[in-house]
Amino acid sequence: MEELIRTILIDDDQEALVLLETYLKALPEIDLTGKASSGEEGLQMISEYFPDLVFLDIDMPDTNGIEIARIVKERNYKTQIVFTTAFNKYAYDVIATEPLDYLIKPFGPENLTPVIHKYREKLSREEDERKIEILVQSQKTYGKVKLPTRNGVIILHSDDVALIRAQRNYCELFLADGTIECVNQSLNQVMAAFDSPNIYRISRSAGLNLKFLRKVDRSDKICVVNIKGIDYEESLSRKNLDFLERMKCFPI
Repeated sequence: MEELIRTILIDDDQEALVLLETYLKALPEIDLTGKASSGEEGLQMISEYFPDLVFLDIDMPDTNGIEIARIVKERNYKTQIVFTTAFNKYAYDVIATEPLDYLIKPFGPENLTPVIHKYREKLSREEDERKIEILVQSQKTYGKVKLPTRNGVIILHSDDVALIRAQRNYCELFLADGTIECVNQSLNQVMAAFDSPNIYRISRSAGLNLKFLRKVDRSDKICVVNIKGIDYEESLSRKNLDFLERMKCFPI
């Protein structure tokens, strides 16, 4: 069962306030938390109750609705604003406050159902985005990334990759299980995707997983990566040669 939508009404017109209250009380989704007949009173009520939804008049003598909406946005409240006004001249002015909706008075109860649907849809989208962000962060935490291939995508942990070689417009990934995968990304993109301290760039055209490094040869300026008993040689720049030689220990 969906939670009730905690709602506050703010309007200095008592007749409009009572009428809107009547409409909303007929909706089973609404929990009418409070109502205010001035901007200052309404803002205080928002700060106290943190409602889900506020029906907000614009043209009020003390603090107008647009200013209240700006304050709500600046304070990062999750409250959604629905402007209610007898004038459409404010439609452009309210854009910066990102309201949920804008209703022109007079309106009837049939105009409120779409507003409730819009609120539920927005809430659902935000929840989906939150879940996606959690998933993305968890993938970053564990080093698992998705890379595009010619026929789709491949999902790899940084430990799955032993050696990366850049080709003209793609990269070859030499995997720990001895297989080779081609991904449609540059070496820079692949290195950035893994973002792992174990994946180290050794030249303009190659990167390796330090766990698979077997040997560094200063005379030939190469390093050797061993994958399933097979050695792969890669050229090293002087800078990277010095770096690898200075390392006192390597990841297991």
